[in-house]
Amino acid sequence: MFSNNQILVSCLLALLSFQLNAADAQGKTLPTASFQLGEDSRYLGVGLGGWNDQGRVFSSLEITHLETEDALEIDSKTLAETAEYTSTRLALLFDSFYFNQQSRGMGGGFFLYSNDSEGPIERQGLGINLRFGKLLTSTTKVYLGSDLMPEFWSTDWNAQALLEYELQAGITQKVTDWLDLQLIYRKGGTWDEIRQVSHYETLMAGARLAF
Repeated sequence: MFSNNQILVSCLLALLSFQLNAADAQGKTLPTASFQLGEDSRYLGVGLGGWNDQGRVFSSLEITHLETEDALEIDSKTLAETAEYTSTRLALLFDSFYFNQQSRGMGGGFFLYSNDSEGPIERQGLGINLRFGKLLTSTTKVYLGSDLMPEFWSTDWNAQALLEYELQAGITQKVTDWLDLQLIYRKGGTWDEIRQVSHYETLMAGARLAF
């Protein structure tokens, strides 16, 4: 039987292999960076990525880090006025801008994560990102999204958290092929049959660059 750590390492190697193969096939992979700031919240991402499909899909392999401080709530009761939550990830993501009859703007991907909180959660695992968007113009997209981190894809099956999640709502403005401006609302928490925990709720603004 494989251990959870062996499974996570295998997923990591698969992500790296996928991005390298994509880079060889497209020849358009560039260094990328993204940052977002909010009240008591910071987000930074660096990696490799680029536009393909005639500039309509941005795919990237990124290392990201989110730090936020907010009230820790369990079952809608405030346990701490200020509690720190951090999430470090290696993610393979894509973000599409198709402006046609459907004007769809799907996005998503997979990521390995390491989450740490002053609340009742600290674990690593594999998560999935899903985004459903609507293009207002050929360069402006609004979207709803979620990061889902189920217990059975994690290294800790005894944390009393069947699901870790982050819910998102945002708008992305594609300024050029190398610059996007972003505004995003994030709400992170955990859920199980016994209790619901709210770790953070924040509004952040930032940009994504492909050099």
